[in-house]
Amino acid sequence: MNKLLLTILLALVSTSAIAKGYLELKDVDVYSEDETKQMKECDINNAEAIASVQSALRYNRISIAENSDESKVHFHISITAANVSSDFCAAIVSLSVSTYGYVANSLLTHKGFQSEIRLCSQGILLTHKNSGIQAEINDTLRTATDICISKVQSIKTN
Repeated sequence: MNKLLLTILLALVSTSAIAKGYLELKDVDVYSEDETKQMKECDINNAEAIASVQSALRYNRISIAENSDESKVHFHISITAANVSSDFCAAIVSLSVSTYGYVANSLLTHKGFQSEIRLCSQGILLTHKNSGIQAEINDTLRTATDICISKVQSIKTN
C-alpha cells in the first residue's frame, strides 16, 4: 500500500519539486468556498482566512501560484458557521492539502482514472463572540497550515 502511494506521489510531482528525497511544496494554490449567510452573520470573511494561510505559506518560504491551473498542490479552506446566540458563533474550520493525479488500474477495463490524493487534513470546532471569531479562525488556520506543511514535507519520495 505504501509503495502504491509513493508511486502515485512520484508520478504527480515534477523532478524539480523533489529535493533530498522529500516532497517539496512549491507554487501552491489556496482557495475556499463562497461565503454563506451564516458566515456573514458571524463576521467571518473568507478573504481574511485565505490571507492567513497564504501568510503562513510565505513565512515557510512556499510560493503561491498566480494561476490555480498551474498548481500541483492545493490548500482548501472550509468554514461552516452558525449563530449560537445574538453575539456568539460556532464555526467548524478545516484545512486540507491535496493533489490530483492519474491512477492506473489494471482491474478495470479502462486504463485508469483521475483521483484526488489527500496529503493532510486538519479541523477544529471553534466557539467565540462574533467580534473575535475571525482572529481565532486566522490563528487556527495558520497553525493548521504549519502542521500540514510539516506533514507534507516529511513524505519520502524515494
